[in-house]
Amino acid sequence: MNTIIVNKKIKSDLINASKIIGLSESDIFERALSYYLNALKSKMDLKKEFEAWDKLSDEAMLKMKF
Repeated sequence: MNTIIVNKKIKSDLINASKIIGLSESDIFERALSYYLNALKSKMDLKKEFEAWDKLSDEAMLKMKF
């Protein structure tokens, strides 16, 4: 198990959520982190796609003869 340091507010919220939901603090933390990282992955994938379209557009413009 790894140790992660969080601020007091997050720790307090984590403890409260654990009591209310009935899951361990580590389970809630792992689920929240997994959800957040998945959301970031979607944004990174979208950014990569935009970059690919931008590159393709640049290449097409260079091949055009005016």
